[in-house]
Parts: sequence; C-alpha cells; structure tokens
Amino acid sequence: TRELEQTYKTIADNYNNLIAGYKSYQDRATASIKILENKNNELEEIMRKIAIYGKGGIGKSTTVANLSATWASEGLNCLVIGCDPKADSTTNLLGGEEIVTVLDAIKEKGNDVELEDLVKVGYKGALCVEAGGPTPGIGCAGRGIITAFEKLEELDAYEIYKPDIVIYDVL
Repeated sequence: TRELEQTYKTIADNYNNLIAGYKSYQDRATASIKILENKNNELEEIMRKIAIYGKGGIGKSTTVANLSATWASEGLNCLVIGCDPKADSTTNLLGGEEIVTVLDAIKEKGNDVELEDLVKVGYKGALCVEAGGPTPGIGCAGRGIITAFEKLEELDAYEIYKPDIVIYDVL
C-alpha cells in the first residue's frame, strides 16, 4: 500500500541521513559497513535518533522491533522508546512481556524512580522504554511523551547506556 511504501521510504531516508556526509558510493559503502561493525570511532560517538511514525496499523512497531533486533545483532547499542499510550511498542523485543511505563513509574514512585525501573533489556541487548500516556480522550499524549523524555534526561539514560541509535516508535 501507499502508506507502507511511505514508511519504508522514511526508514531509507533516515538511514541515508546516517551516511549523508559521505559523497562517493565507495565512501558510503565503507561508512555503512563501519556503522554495522561499530568500529568507526568518529561515528561511535554520535548518537543517531530515528523516529518511525505514520498511520495506525501499518507496521511501525514491527518495523522498529526488526530494525532494533538487526542493529543489536550487529553489535550496535539500540534504545527503543515507545511513544504510544498503549505501551506496546517494545512487546516483540521483550518476548511478549509488558513493562512499566515511565509515566506509571513516576506516578507510583515519584522522585524515587531509578533508571532500572524504566529501561529493560530485550532481544540481543536492545534497550526498551515505554513512555506511556493518558487514557485515550483524556489528557495529552504529547505531554506524557515529553515528561518521559525529561525523566530519561534527568536520570542520565543517554550517558549511562550510550546508545548508538535511539529509535522512537511514535503513535
């Protein structure tokens, strides 16, 4: 379908942005290999952020899980952040297990939330977080996502886990 084609185009465009600084095909191929092998010091220090979004039901969560599993299998440190109030973005990476959302953990523990409460290790070491959100029709999902991002920053998640790639599965 057209929406699925657009999703794949978005993924391809995001990947192309990873290697955009390389002009020749040979340089791009070399950069791609180094990204997958995780051996390029220059690229290792750059955290890539990729958002997958689109119409519901087109396979965003499946695409995110497949990309994360592939990159994690290749040795890249992937952090998957589910940005859907349904909190089902990381289910495939966690073997069907549901995890506590950032918002639920904040509601339950307040300022005593620790990074270990929020981040779970999934398939091949992919790191999984679910932002969570309000019941549909009550409150703002965007505000919940922002709160989750702020909490991850506050707890130094990016410095501690040092992800090579952060993938956002956006509702």
